[in-house]
Amino acid sequence: MEKYDVAFINPANVVFVYMLVRELVDGEETKEAELQAAVLTCLYLSYSYMGNEISYPLKPFLVEDSKDKFWDR
Repeated sequence: MEKYDVAFINPANVVFVYMLVRELVDGEETKEAELQAAVLTCLYLSYSYMGNEISYPLKPFLVEDSKDKFWDR
């Protein structure tokens, strides 16, 4: 049996990420840094949920000083 890598960017995953971002980000004015942190958090969750790996390194998704802010979000 051959193993095929599935690209993360496909219609189902894009919709999943959009739904996460939509729930996390309100429609009001959001600072760019807050929006970036929210989108990266959603991407991390999506990669973790849909990826083949057991876990992904957190560091590339952190844009704040504290990991606690990431996990609280």
